[in-house]
Amino acid sequence: MSRAPSTVRSGTPCGSILICRGTPEFPREQEVLEGVHQSLASKEIASNLNVSVRIVKFHVSSLLAKFGVTNRITLSREVSH
Repeated sequence: MSRAPSTVRSGTPCGSILICRGTPEFPREQEVLEGVHQSLASKEIASNLNVSVRIVKFHVSSLLAKFGVTNRITLSREVSH
């Protein structure tokens, strides 16, 4: 059974995992979210993106707040729906 794609308020179909459920303010947030969704540790995400672990943790905290969840596992589940 196929689900119809979700839409953003403007009525355009969602093209990425981020756009529908939370609204990224920074392109880096999407990259960090993709790392979280792949179950990567903050250190691994930081290494892949060539940024500090502190930056990754900042974006993870921001994403948790935007999605209204309290941990990375729940965040990843929210993104996959």
